[in-house]
Amino acid sequence: HPDKNDEEDAHEKFLKINRAYEVLKDEDLRKKYDMFGEEGLDDSGRRGGSYQSWSYYHDDFGIYDDDIEIVTLDYGEFQRSVLEGHNIWFINFYSPRCGHCHDLAPTWRRVAKQLQGVIRIGAVNCQDEFMLCQRQGIR
Repeated sequence: HPDKNDEEDAHEKFLKINRAYEVLKDEDLRKKYDMFGEEGLDDSGRRGGSYQSWSYYHDDFGIYDDDIEIVTLDYGEFQRSVLEGHNIWFINFYSPRCGHCHDLAPTWRRVAKQLQGVIRIGAVNCQDEFMLCQRQGIR
């Protein structure tokens, strides 16, 4: 937020993030964006002809990387903590390019908070951990 960030371009970044949030929370806008990218959000009447799903996400960042209740697991951590460990785990295998995965994220966070201390909640980014997901039968 520009009030908390002293960087020169904080306001512009805030506006971009706010616009992205508006698009992601509105089902119709999200569909337009998935089909036509930024051009699909332009109300000038012209529509792009190329499919640019999730072009906003130039980097495949993990949806849960910043959540303290959810353990982001890579192959080694999954092996040690889930397969060889003694805790009970509830794991979400997801792709950062999946719209349904983004829709599930708020619910997954609530579940993580509600079950904190009861079971371990984890997440595996299948974009980053393709082989792990494949070995677990996730496609």
